[in-house]
Amino acid sequence: MNIIALVVSNNSLDPGKLLPDIYPNLEAIIDLISCYLRIINKWINRVDVVFICTDHKVSHDLARKFLTIGCIFDLFDIFRCNNQNIMILSISIKID
Repeated sequence: MNIIALVVSNNSLDPGKLLPDIYPNLEAIIDLISCYLRIINKWINRVDVVFICTDHKVSHDLARKFLTIGCIFDLFDIFRCNNQNIMILSISIKID
């Protein structure tokens, strides 16, 4: 897997930070710098899979933007999409 973007919401205080700066336990796992969601058009055409782990309302709205990709992994505990042509894996993940 090649991760091309680590995206934070447009209201986040974390753009420009390395992921381990936000979650220190992820040091040496990934070194991407977070960017705002609003620059999505710069990389959307290179994406095969989108992992969404945001609030229900935010994820519900975001998922619509990614439906053309055909595969969304929803990392929250609420199933959000009724389209049977889209594979959605709903998982709750706890980061200690």
